[in-house]
Amino acid sequence: MFQDLENSINRAVPAGERVTRIDDIYSLAAFIVNIFIGAAFGISLIGLAYAFIQFMMTHGDPKAVEKARNAAFWSILGIILSLLAVAIKNVVFRGFGSTANGLINEDPGF
Repeated sequence: MFQDLENSINRAVPAGERVTRIDDIYSLAAFIVNIFIGAAFGISLIGLAYAFIQFMMTHGDPKAVEKARNAAFWSILGIILSLLAVAIKNVVFRGFGSTANGLINEDPGF
């Protein structure tokens, strides 16, 4: 059932190697959730960098400092929530009885 998806993902990999092990619905869901968690973490880091740049450019303006502080707060909250999402994902998948060990906690290998 998932062979077409697996083939399209593995197309860019040298022969004999597999990037994914999408064998059931749990593996597919874990793969998709991992993409969203990674994107959320990356966006939060970019937001934090932007907040620090905003903070450096305030030149003491109280409104700009408050705006930068709020941006940093929400970015840090996003980082914390994306890290907690990994634990929540594991609890939920194990709670549903997933035995797929392939993509539940697999890093992308960068």
